Amino acid sequence: MYSASSPSSLRHCAAASRGHRCWLTALFLVCAGGLGTARAQAVPALLLTGDATSTIVYSLYPSPGIVEAFFSARDTAAPPPYGGNGAGATDASGQTVVMQLNYVDATSPLVPYPAGSAGCGLDCVQKLSGSGALTVINPANNTTELTGKLGAIAGETDAIFALPGGSSAVVQIGFQAAGAAPEYLLLAGNTTAPVSACTLSPFGSCANAPYNGAQAQYFNSFSLDWTVTLSTTPYVPSVPELPTSLLLLAGAVMLRTTRGARHGS
Repeated sequence: MYSASSPSSLRHCAAASRGHRCWLTALFLVCAGGLGTARAQAVPALLLTGDATSTIVYSLYPSPGIVEAFFSARDTAAPPPYGGNGAGATDASGQTVVMQLNYVDATSPLVPYPAGSAGCGLDCVQKLSGSGALTVINPANNTTELTGKLGAIAGETDAIFALPGGSSAVVQIGFQAAGAAPEYLLLAGNTTAPVSACTLSPFGSCANAPYNGAQAQYFNSFSLDWTVTLSTTPYVPSVPELPTSLLLLAGAVMLRTTRGARHGS
């Protein structure tokens, strides 16, 4: 894909010797090409959409020497006998199902993504290392649609991606169904309250604090209104795509300015 920051585009802008047009050219190229490069990944397959009464709950448990994180699926109206031990959802075929999810892990402090970014960059990342299980049940006939183990991919691929102060998060956990290859399970959606960070004390308590890049900062506990997708490639945070209308506007302004410059020369 064409990149606005490539040497050839910069050379072309310099050779044009029309400084008042270079910034428009750069804007158009960034909008049309640069922002799209971060989305070069496989499109995940939608698996489940959580009901309005269901949430994915992330709970942080700090203590001296180790910080743990727990994930579970909860619902205030899950069909019996799954209430309190599952979350109601709709699968890709429109069937009502219940997802049971439990995942326990050790977790490491927040780091920016990409590494070395000022502040959080595109996202802050909190790595996870644990195990658990996921089961999807059809309560109409009490059959199991899907079951498998969590924490199935080595290499610290399990992680939370979010921005302190933001209102959404993505949780990536390795998943492997019986007899199948490992995949990336993505729990994504809006948080029920703004995402916040806390700083761990030497005594194992976690005090709310703005993210400042210091060591021993973690995401506070949160609840997530969720969808579940499965992907063969890991999640990659990306720059939000600009609306098509803005891309067209940038192109039109660049074209009009170019024509005006030609008539005036």
